[in-house]
Amino acid sequence: MIVKTTRHGIAVKHLVAVGRGQAAEVVRIERPEKTIVCFSTQVGCAIGCAFCASGRDGIKSNLTAAQMVLLARCALEDGDAQRPVLFSAMGEGEPSQNADALADAMLAMDRPQARFATSTSGPSTRLVARMLRAFEGARLDVKVQYSLHSADAATRRALMPGALAEPRDVLALLAGRRGVELNVVLWDGVNDAAADAHAIADLVDSVATDEPWRLKLNRGNRIDGGLAPADPAAVAAWTDAARSRGLPVEAYETDGSAIGAACGQLRHRTLKEAT
Repeated sequence: MIVKTTRHGIAVKHLVAVGRGQAAEVVRIERPEKTIVCFSTQVGCAIGCAFCASGRDGIKSNLTAAQMVLLARCALEDGDAQRPVLFSAMGEGEPSQNADALADAMLAMDRPQARFATSTSGPSTRLVARMLRAFEGARLDVKVQYSLHSADAATRRALMPGALAEPRDVLALLAGRRGVELNVVLWDGVNDAAADAHAIADLVDSVATDEPWRLKLNRGNRIDGGLAPADPAAVAAWTDAARSRGLPVEAYETDGSAIGAACGQLRHRTLKEAT
């Protein structure tokens, strides 16, 4: 079932055959306190993010709940079954476009010491709201990460053409949830100025919430011909600006091109090698 595996440091990435000639990605990351299984919800993606390989050839199919569970099992087959696991729908695809199957998959993945998370780019407020209702209907406690990246409408359109929901409307939907994180990846000359951090602070300040918004700052992993990650000095200045506005910022480094870490990168490399 596993077509290809890449390993680097704490991360292992599998490309898994899911039937009908298609394959999907899953990553296992071993943190000191937990194992993270980052699984796909679709083959390909319709959002078309400029920094992501997933949507380079569009959306191929939604994964079924059984296929998502298969990805998780492949990721964990040589891991420590006793460790706490975070099952995270942050691989290929836009989870809100496959919400019912995702909720069913999470129910099937549930186990002692399991937790769940998902991302969304916000293709529409209707889809985000439907995803939240699917979680509530299944009685799942799912941490949501919103891929924000910029508060500027033109910049967001350039970075994520299919993320059509207004950020303020998505934040309003998420405002009552615990543990919401706002994902930001900084790209050289695109969204990495201190002014960009202040614009995000202005945006989140405009939406009332019971607990502070938290920013999760990820280092970008460049795909072939894609955007260049911001340089460390710009990242530091952006972070200082965000923190000066009272925004908690948690910074992560990429686990690297050595494993095809960007979503869709391993699948596209494998397809390219096959041709």
